[in-house]
Amino acid sequence: MPKVTLSQENKVSQYTEYPKLSLEHGERALIMLIEPEPTVEYKHVLRAPEIGPDGRVLMEERKTQKGDSYEAPVTEFIGQHLCFGDFETVERDGVDPEGCPTCRAAVEEEGIDKPTAHYAMHVIQYSLKPNGWVPRDPFAVELKAWTFSGTRLNQIIDLATDWDLSEHDLKLGPCENKKFQKYDINVSSNAQWKADESRIEVVKATYKNNRAEDLSTLIARRITKTDALSDIQKVVERIAQVNGRGTAPAAEPTAEPQVDTNTGEVTSDADAASKSNLKSMDLSDIMKDL
Repeated sequence: MPKVTLSQENKVSQYTEYPKLSLEHGERALIMLIEPEPTVEYKHVLRAPEIGPDGRVLMEERKTQKGDSYEAPVTEFIGQHLCFGDFETVERDGVDPEGCPTCRAAVEEEGIDKPTAHYAMHVIQYSLKPNGWVPRDPFAVELKAWTFSGTRLNQIIDLATDWDLSEHDLKLGPCENKKFQKYDINVSSNAQWKADESRIEVVKATYKNNRAEDLSTLIARRITKTDALSDIQKVVERIAQVNGRGTAPAAEPTAEPQVDTNTGEVTSDADAASKSNLKSMDLSDIMKDL
């Protein structure tokens, strides 16, 4: 049985069990933004085309939000991790090939996507009475991490432009799609936690005693460059396998993609159509920097 020594290098730095804000289908939530600004990190998401017994890329029928059908390649999720690159460099150039092996792979190979910005912030979620927006009695709240992509960030910014969100709660839902965390966000007429002094003290204590030190690892894993190269190699080998068997190009999507506003992951996009045409990758230049 594997064991772990009680040494500093084995300390766990990832809040994998930290409670995240996530709605079930039909569920609603009343929350307040207890922090004025979210944490932002760039992350890489790696996928590879799935291959059938005949050596061809598996295809599946998908539908857009408008209900239009199209055929798209099936992809396997390989992994995701925080970008190693300098934040300002990635923000300015979209990649940092000098500081991040996955960024370099994204520049040199079409099969590796560039990093995308994702966000996380602490929120207070109220415990509600059934089928409404009224807090339970006795008053109870829970501190959770809300993670989201740029699409949802823009929604929040638009609301913050018109409203002082320190004085108003946010109404989420009802949730229309659990997988994509699809729900409307509306501004409440007040902030329930400010109704009286006892509620204020409950919220303050909940935040102080339960906040995560680092929300970055709730956006994606923080891994070693060696592990990142291992994931990159899996994608490259799969693509090389596809090309070596002369797989026919995957059909291009004909409609807009669906985006998971909670995780930022795209389930169908124009880039997916070209994955079966990618060339094999030589990792020697990347590995020499390790």
